[in-house]
Amino acid sequence: MPIEDWPVSETIPDFDVVNSEKRKSIVSVTNTTTEQLEYFSKVSSFRKMTRITAWIFRFYKNAKTQKKERKGGTLDLEEVEASEKFILKQVQSQCFSGNEKLNLQTFLDSDGLLRVKNKISQRSDLPTFSFPILLPSKHDVIGKLIFEKHVELSHAGIQILMSSLRENYWILKSRKATRQVIRTCVVCQRFSSLPLEVVSAPLPEDRVRDAYVFEVVGVDLCGPLYLKNKTKCWAVLFTCAVYRAVHIELVTSL
Repeated sequence: MPIEDWPVSETIPDFDVVNSEKRKSIVSVTNTTTEQLEYFSKVSSFRKMTRITAWIFRFYKNAKTQKKERKGGTLDLEEVEASEKFILKQVQSQCFSGNEKLNLQTFLDSDGLLRVKNKISQRSDLPTFSFPILLPSKHDVIGKLIFEKHVELSHAGIQILMSSLRENYWILKSRKATRQVIRTCVVCQRFSSLPLEVVSAPLPEDRVRDAYVFEVVGVDLCGPLYLKNKTKCWAVLFTCAVYRAVHIELVTSL
């Protein structure tokens, strides 16, 4: 029988039965967020951190442009400064949520960085000195920034390091932060370590026993001393070993 002659029947399913037999599946989705600064903890220095970020930015820009307009060669100053501002901006967004009471006059600049207003804002200096960038003290990136400046200044002390950092940054509790960084410097530990001191031995019995003055003595000579008649003489030192009294005699010959 051809298909055209097949009988046609309408089938109405029982949806209640179908739904009861339908297999139920549950889809669970977990949204995990990774901190952008987590990758920087694997970088050893702040300089390397900024250069890696600058190369990533250049690759991103070159991927969006045509081949003729792509930028090559070494990194320029603008790219390094832009990557440094990006890193510090991420540090600020992670550490300053806006609820802290810093007791400082702060504002956001054109790059989105949090800067500090101070009393020398009317000076004709660089903007980074008049309006330094606000930074936290307890952060791995800031510790690497302080250590890099410490090495750049030939392992300078706390006060010099703080003054140099103050030209560009306002680090909260900067003295404590710089002190902790200097303590971890291996070179500074090597040159500031104390010499090995030998434990003093106990005094001999003749130095501590009860005795008369000059009963136990030590004898030594000093000289020669030249007299006016061109002769020599020597001074004999008698030292009491118990009471440390001194008696001097002159002799003309040994």
